[in-house]
Amino acid sequence: MVILLVVVLVFYVSFAKIRNHNTGVVGIIVAPSSATITIDSKLINKSSARLKTGPHSLKITLDNFKPVTRSFIVNKGGDNTIRIVLETENKQGKQYLLDHPDFQTQREAVAADQVNKKSVAVTDKYPFIANLPLERQRFTINYGDTRLTKKGANPDEPYIALYVSVTDPTEKRNAIKTISDELGVGPADIEIIFDDYFNPFQKGVYGE
Repeated sequence: MVILLVVVLVFYVSFAKIRNHNTGVVGIIVAPSSATITIDSKLINKSSARLKTGPHSLKITLDNFKPVTRSFIVNKGGDNTIRIVLETENKQGKQYLLDHPDFQTQREAVAADQVNKKSVAVTDKYPFIANLPLERQRFTINYGDTRLTKKGANPDEPYIALYVSVTDPTEKRNAIKTISDELGVGPADIEIIFDDYFNPFQKGVYGE
């Protein structure tokens, strides 16, 4: 009898490992929390779900709030927490928040959590931003939101661009060299946006 129980236990543990081998747990934080959540057209009644790794679709609805539909990717063992703050769609939605201050508090907490998560994710992916801004005599290098939409990109993946302000167009090449030498970033590996500042009282600054 003991041997049989051991065999069953070993089988159960092995089966569980196989079943969970290509899956990941997704945490879903939505404000207001009374919203209806569906993943891959299936209703989710709890704040987390175990899903197969790979792409999935999420839909969140609540009367008088704008519905949210988005795609996401589940990574094995990674942070798969999704945070959504619903926006009001009409006067009834705004009144709903006034009548339920606890939901408004939820929205503010989730929004703050979103900002913090994005900040951490950006720093992890682009550690060189700790050295920004870089200020030189004729140009400044900083970072901001990307203007590009990457096809098939994970919406939870942070993307940034380097913003370069130059007072002299001839300094663009030096700015790019600084990005490569001091930040260790290849110009082809990141979006670079030049914000030219032309002094109208200075001669010879127009064009390159």
